[in-house]
Amino acid sequence: MIPPTKFRELRLRKFVNPRDVAELNDWEFLGHVWVGEAVGFTEWLRRAEEPDELGCVSIDFNGLSCQTSAAMLGALELTLRSGMSRTEVERVLGHPFAEDKFVAGRVSLEFTYQSYYMIATLDDTGGLTHLTVSLHSPCDTAGT
Repeated sequence: MIPPTKFRELRLRKFVNPRDVAELNDWEFLGHVWVGEAVGFTEWLRRAEEPDELGCVSIDFNGLSCQTSAAMLGALELTLRSGMSRTEVERVLGHPFAEDKFVAGRVSLEFTYQSYYMIATLDDTGGLTHLTVSLHSPCDTAGT
């Protein structure tokens, strides 16, 4: 996993067609208010009080090509991939500290991995479908 100093510099436009990117303002997520960029459910967010520093990446594997999601994970230096099983995800990230089931057939696992708070969402048939990597945990007002 890349160090936080490099993480903060990443931008979504490097990985997708800039014409497809929607700008986000006053976006509420994980108890914070963000600005950022999105393509579908893939969001690259910067806290409103730190608008020049990336703080959170959410990758929707179903909404991106395999090449694009692999490039994003490569830039993060994260050895995950779309479709990984729970066992494979836990082999990389360790044991989750929380597990949530909001929808039948899906589970969201919460991890602390190095300096990051992560949520890996898996479905019963396709494995890893969504990943959130954040320097800020929910309602963390102090940040890192």
